[in-house]
Amino acid sequence: HSMREAGKKVNEIDAVYISHDHADHAGGLECLAFNNLGKRLPLFCHADYAGYLRDMLSGALCRSVEAATPDTFFEIIPVEKEFDWEGFKFELVPTRHI
Repeated sequence: HSMREAGKKVNEIDAVYISHDHADHAGGLECLAFNNLGKRLPLFCHADYAGYLRDMLSGALCRSVEAATPDTFFEIIPVEKEFDWEGFKFELVPTRHI
């Protein structure tokens, strides 16, 4: 809804960073994958979260497209403390979030 209000479309997204698995942060990945089918999006996440994220995406998303794996839709890129993307440097800052 926020993207529509901003005049943007889901298929305009060209990379994603997922900070953690709460629905307001990781929800909608299925929609993003299907709207960008054929365009493998970089999906940055903390290294501790990469396996969980891969398992989550292997569920309904991959059962919906024959012979699909999470790698069909995303390039999952585990990061530890920082990462660069298109000339921008991102630094992960631990915070308490409940």
